[in-house]
Amino acid sequence: MGILSVLLQVKIAQLDVHGCESTVKTSKAKEGIKNACKQKIKECNRMSAINIFSLLFDMSYEKVESLFDMCESKEVAFKSLGN
Repeated sequence: MGILSVLLQVKIAQLDVHGCESTVKTSKAKEGIKNACKQKIKECNRMSAINIFSLLFDMSYEKVESLFDMCESKEVAFKSLGN
C-alpha cells in the first residue's frame, strides 16, 4: 500500500463518520452526539497516524501503537505534574 492510498484513506475516514447528524431537539442530546463524534474523529485520526507511521518506518501496526500509547502516557504524566 503506497503513501498516496494511505492519505486518501485518511481523507475518506475524516468524511465518513456515521451517526454524527444532529437530528435531536434537546441541547443535552446534541452535546452528547457532538462529544461522541469528536471521540470517533479523534480515534480515526489516531489510527490513521499509526498506519502512516507503520508504513513510513516499516514497522508493525502493533509496535507503532505501543509506541503511541507509551508517548501518550508520558504526556499525561507530564501534564499532571503541572508543567
